[in-house]
Amino acid sequence: RTPRQSFMVRFDATTGAITAGAWVRTIAPPVMREPVTCCFDATPLTAWVACNDDKVHAIDLPTGTVHFTIGAFGGASGAFHRPAGIAFLNHEVFVCDLHNHRVQIFCAVSGRYLRKWGRRGGRSGRGHREFNLPWGICAAGGLLYITECANRRIQVITPGGVVVHTITLARAVQLGGISVDAAAGVVYVADAQKGQIHVLDRRGG
Repeated sequence: RTPRQSFMVRFDATTGAITAGAWVRTIAPPVMREPVTCCFDATPLTAWVACNDDKVHAIDLPTGTVHFTIGAFGGASGAFHRPAGIAFLNHEVFVCDLHNHRVQIFCAVSGRYLRKWGRRGGRSGRGHREFNLPWGICAAGGLLYITECANRRIQVITPGGVVVHTITLARAVQLGGISVDAAAGVVYVADAQKGQIHVLDRRGG
């Protein structure tokens, strides 16, 4: 499948009501199959789109042209077993490689594979910079916030790979997408299984 519509919608941050919204245009390059999540780089205006066919596309937003595509199914460096969350920070793109239990980092300019975080062999883990089903990722305040579906926690990590702190949510069931308001110090994280949004103090939950 390819997307048929693209919307820009503004929400009231307090009530959640839609205050304005309009269909803008469709971006549907033929190579894009079942897009699941995206992030963007404002300079140049590029969208990074993760898809269910284990590929990530860099797309020029003004024209819809695909700059390049990275990924294939597998466990080797640069391959994916269901890319999930994706984030852009400091000219690098960070991709949650869900079933390989790792986060892979690529150059935003060329798509070149740079490095990865996680245990060797794609095994799940519970230690620092180890993951068990990493799902959502968000860049805020120069840090990466990464949710883990199975470990029920958020790891806060520098782009260089240093774990700053960990937020554990014992009452959560299936942590997914995440967004951070760095100015307010608030973390919003989706819990798909419970049908809830957890609102947290980013310093410790």
